[in-house]
Amino acid sequence: MSMTSKQQTVLAAGALTLGAALIRRGLRAARTIDFRGRTVLITGGSRGLGLLLARELGRRGARVTIAARDRAELERARGSHRPRRRGRNRDVRPAQA
Repeated sequence: MSMTSKQQTVLAAGALTLGAALIRRGLRAARTIDFRGRTVLITGGSRGLGLLLARELGRRGARVTIAARDRAELERARGSHRPRRRGRNRDVRPAQA
């Protein structure tokens, strides 16, 4: 039994979609950065996108330093972070600009 032209087109489109997805996954994996043991400085890290980035990079093993204009916001951000290991200190100090 042979396929119709429409069936061939649908099959080809599906194969191309699958191939593109596999290539994209491979490229993404090749560009992944290992943050374990690296130090990251995030300005504006006490809220919003900066805080989300700080949490995610900390989860990936980075030593995260966040900077913000307001000490109270830094304290709030520090309280929202969960330590990766027991006994890990969180140091909050005002920065001099």
